Parts: sequence; structure tokens; C-alpha cells
Amino acid sequence: MNTYKTIDAVHGRIEEHEVTSCNDIDWLIKDHSYPHIVSIMIVKSRRYLADKWSQETRYFISSIKQYAHYVGAHWGVENNLHWTLNMAFDEDSCRMRKRHSDQNMAILRRISFNLLKSVTEHKVGIKIKRQMSGWDSDYLLKVLQ
Repeated sequence: MNTYKTIDAVHGRIEEHEVTSCNDIDWLIKDHSYPHIVSIMIVKSRRYLADKWSQETRYFISSIKQYAHYVGAHWGVENNLHWTLNMAFDEDSCRMRKRHSDQNMAILRRISFNLLKSVTEHKVGIKIKRQMSGWDSDYLLKVLQ
């Protein structure tokens, strides 16, 4: 069994992720005709927000042997994206907490980030591209197209 675990504390919440993959599944392959199954995974996610813990457990059947490694790499990408969003959009200073406003703004920031990243005309960072979009309507139109 392989296990990968991360703990992250951002925006006043704590998130824990644990992925365990099991490759010892000869019993499953023998009893069923699934030739592509290589592993079974358990993904446990815990989140502490507003003075309470919530937990979710998901189970997967996969054709990937070292799934825990791939999930860990995915979380690494997410953490790098968070850093970029914080630098360009000052995401950590956002104090929206009512209903779904924080999730809605996070989605809008990611859409904006992807649009700004797609413009390769200027070799500047996302924060500068964002400012240029506010100053120049023609540049904003290029970003939105």
C-alpha cells in the first residue's frame, strides 16, 4: 500500500487529504473479468471551517498503479496556483464568507487568471496584465477574446 498525505491551512480553514492505493488486488481480478484494474484507492478529505470538521471518503478502482503520487502532484499544482492567485489577485485578503460568495469569487478569479495567461502579446506577469486590462479597453478586449 502507498499513502500520500497533505495538510494545508489557508483562508481560515485547515484541509487534510490522504490518498491510499492498494495494488494487492489479485482476488478482485481473479473473481471478475476486469483486465485493466491495477489498484484500488481510498481518498479521505477532512476540512476544518467555522469551528467544525467535515469529512469525506471516496473509493476508486483504477488502472494506475501509483495513484497517490499523481494526486500529490495535483495538489502541488493547486498550491502553486493558489500562490499565483494570491500574488496577482491578493486572494488571501478577500474576506467574503457569506453563503457561496467566496466560491463564486474564486471561480471568477480562476477564469480571469486563465484569460490573462492566454494572452502572450506582452512578456509580463499576470498582475501587470490585470492592471493593463483595467487601463486599456483594447487590451481588455484582447484578453476577453
